[in-house]
Amino acid sequence: MHPAKLVYGLADTLTSMGVSIYEGSRVGSIDGKTLTLDNGRVSAAKTFVCTEGYSGQLLGSRTLIPINSSMIVSKPLSEEAWQQIGWSGLQCLSDSAHTFIYSQRTADGRIAIGGRGRPYRYGSGTGGTGSTAQSTVDLISAKLRSFFPGIPFEVDHAWSGVLGVTRDWNGGVNWDHASGTGSSTGYAGHGVTAAYVGGRTLVELAFEQKTERTTLPWVGYRARKWEPEPIRWLGVHSMYRLFGIADQWEERRDSTKTSLLAKFGSRLAGLHE
Repeated sequence: MHPAKLVYGLADTLTSMGVSIYEGSRVGSIDGKTLTLDNGRVSAAKTFVCTEGYSGQLLGSRTLIPINSSMIVSKPLSEEAWQQIGWSGLQCLSDSAHTFIYSQRTADGRIAIGGRGRPYRYGSGTGGTGSTAQSTVDLISAKLRSFFPGIPFEVDHAWSGVLGVTRDWNGGVNWDHASGTGSSTGYAGHGVTAAYVGGRTLVELAFEQKTERTTLPWVGYRARKWEPEPIRWLGVHSMYRLFGIADQWEERRDSTKTSLLAKFGSRLAGLHE
């Protein structure tokens, strides 16, 4: 799936239905039915907060943090290189490492591969324009070369964005009838599917419809808050550091069991709470 084409396709579909889209209108806060923007206020009968890792303070302090996700795409590979790799179809690829990657062969003969790289910016920073640190590009490139040694890969593009992650990595769909405000958040990397299901569920809750979705466990669910800074920054980076060390330890020993370091890292992350 091409993310930019998805966004523009959705925008075209909505505008054709008569929906107005206002870009460059940053919402600083929500108080009941009043939204405060940089240059004014807007009143709304119903407000849906669906901005995931970019939600900032809209959902309350420490409710959700932005975890970085980065991707690179190679220049098109030659047919000889593809034959050497043996990747003849459009299969998706991932590894079972704790600091995992995910990859696919594109329709125009490239390899797109993603991973975490620099996982979290202090103070829940989102990274702005989506630029990718060179250290992250180098890290993901090294992963790619380790999978397919001897192939002359060249990185053509790199980009980054953020995932919305709650303290226990579980999403939630919430609606408050009194304030007319709701949210669908915490997809933690399952955005395309979760956004679709969460969006439909949120609308059904707002219009008091009872469906199979409005009875799902994530309806009304709220995870506990993240720790304040600098504990949060130290915790997230320590978690990924532990995962990296655990991967090296398990690979050197050709282990089929999860190391104690990885288990501790998972506990630190809240994955087993």
